[in-house]
Amino acid sequence: MYEEIFATSQGQVLRFLARHVGQSFYEQEIVERTNVSRSAVNLATRSLHQAGLLLRERRGRMNFYAADDRHPFVRQFKVLDTVARLEPLLRQLRPLARRVTLFGSCAEGTDTADSDVDLFILASDRSQVMAVISHRRFDRPIQPVVVNNQELVVLKQEEPAFYAQVQRGIVLWEATGRLG
Repeated sequence: MYEEIFATSQGQVLRFLARHVGQSFYEQEIVERTNVSRSAVNLATRSLHQAGLLLRERRGRMNFYAADDRHPFVRQFKVLDTVARLEPLLRQLRPLARRVTLFGSCAEGTDTADSDVDLFILASDRSQVMAVISHRRFDRPIQPVVVNNQELVVLKQEEPAFYAQVQRGIVLWEATGRLG
C-alpha cells in the first residue's frame, strides 16, 4: 500500500524533502537520494514549487529546494507518510492492543528528521508490546507509552496535560469489540 501511494515522481520527491524539513537540496542531490530520473525530478520540483509546496532558492546557477512546512498540505503529507510507514508495526500490535494513538510532532506534521515517533498504546501486556516494538525496524526511534486500563485512569487524573496531548493525537487502531 505504502509504495503505491507514493509511487509517482512528485510523491517521491515530496516525501524525501518532507522528511528533511529545514534542509535544502539541489536537483542532483534529490536524484541521487530518491533514485528518480533527473528529468522527472526537474518536472516534479517545478510543479511542486508552482503549487506552493516547495521553497526554491537560487544560489549561483543552481536551484535549491526545500519542503515548505508552513503549508498545511506538506504537514498532512508528512502525517500520511508516517502513518503509512507504521502500518507493518500496527499489524503486529493489533492482537495485543486495545488502542494505538500517534501523538506529538508526528501527529501534527511538525516533526523533523531527528524527531522520534510517539505512540500511546493501551494494552494489558506491556512486555509483549515492547517486544514487538523492539524487534521492528523503523527509520526513526519509536517512543512508546504503554499503559493498561488502570494506569490510563491514573494518567488521566494525575497528568491531564499529557493525557490531553494524547487525546489530540491520531487513533491509528482501536479494538471495536465487534466480531468479524
